Amino acid sequence: MAIAEVDLSGLEKTIGNRGTVLVDFWGPMCGPCRVLKPHLERLADEHAGRICFVAVNADKETAAAERFRVTAVPTLILFRDGAEASRLAGPVLPSQVAAVLQPRGG
Repeated sequence: MAIAEVDLSGLEKTIGNRGTVLVDFWGPMCGPCRVLKPHLERLADEHAGRICFVAVNADKETAAAERFRVTAVPTLILFRDGAEASRLAGPVLPSQVAAVLQPRGG
């Protein structure tokens, strides 16, 4: 499944819709971002209907990167009901991403 690219207003709207949202801040010249992308797409398929996945090109959408204090790519931010619940920055393993996607208390 392709993960939708959003700009700042799209990101704020998606987060504001409540539920669980994973935001992938990435850059086109970022090797770890390219390595992570197929794993994120697989996770998006596995969690379809439960977790919304969106991507933000941090190089192009600098206002979004600044708004969410992104200083490195990749940065993955998990929002639950509009609030930041978890953040992973820099090269991450797919297992680390899967772990933060687990429901609370379960």
